[in-house]
Amino acid sequence: MKFLYQKEFASRAVKPSEVAAFVASLYQERGHSTDTQIEANFALHTALAALKAQHPETKLNKVLIVGPGMDFAPRTDLIDLFGPQSYQPFAIADSLLALKLAETSRLKIHCVDINDRVLAYLQALGARKEVSLSILSGVKDSAARPLTEDFKDYFRGFGQSIGVESGLEVPARFAGHLKKSLRIRPEVVSAVSAGRLNIVTERYQNSPQYDLVIVTNVFPYFSAPELLFALTNIQAMTAEGGYLIHNELQTVSSNFVNALGLPLRQARTVMIASDSAAPLFDGVAIHQKNPRS
Repeated sequence: MKFLYQKEFASRAVKPSEVAAFVASLYQERGHSTDTQIEANFALHTALAALKAQHPETKLNKVLIVGPGMDFAPRTDLIDLFGPQSYQPFAIADSLLALKLAETSRLKIHCVDINDRVLAYLQALGARKEVSLSILSGVKDSAARPLTEDFKDYFRGFGQSIGVESGLEVPARFAGHLKKSLRIRPEVVSAVSAGRLNIVTERYQNSPQYDLVIVTNVFPYFSAPELLFALTNIQAMTAEGGYLIHNELQTVSSNFVNALGLPLRQARTVMIASDSAAPLFDGVAIHQKNPRS
């Protein structure tokens, strides 16, 4: 709560040109959070759609997710309606299959984390008779702060390529939130695996050379040397011509990625909710590992 106060309120007293550095410094001292929101995957879907539009022949069947996220406790929205669940692996699978960037029979999504509870949940998925996700937008759709049509289109289509959708019962106070329940197809569940890996200090020596690496809301926790180590490990595990996608446009230095052969190919900002005072945006960056000449 101290971190949230400093980020959301104390930062208002900081000079506009210094806000980014101030907020970045706060992450260095807070505990790592595993929470996640469906909104974060909208920017990733947008990035993958841009890749598909620019390179229709692209295939991304081998995927690494660093820090997939999982809900254990109420987030800042104080939503605590469902049991622990992790849905980023399935959101990525849904986008890749919907955009025809991968085939179900070949798709492999491997998740790495340092949190034992996250790993235990993901590793136990294959033993469950049925895997269902309860998806509720963290942001309410209201007249004062309406969700954008692009985000609502993404939410409506979410899950159609990986499972069967049904309604979701929630308390009346969440009536303005987008919601759905998804029963995931067994072949999609079996495509997801997980293992312990500290991306700062470790890498897979016999990496399958991933076509795509996804990292969201992880890089801000790292100091500059830690970030460089993490990017070095990611680069080593990425296939030539493969992609790194993250949502930290201000955190990753171009000096780092250019020196590592992971130059920035695209960067864009997406709006999730419009508000004249405080619109909600997310950013996404696409890097590509230079192929050998």
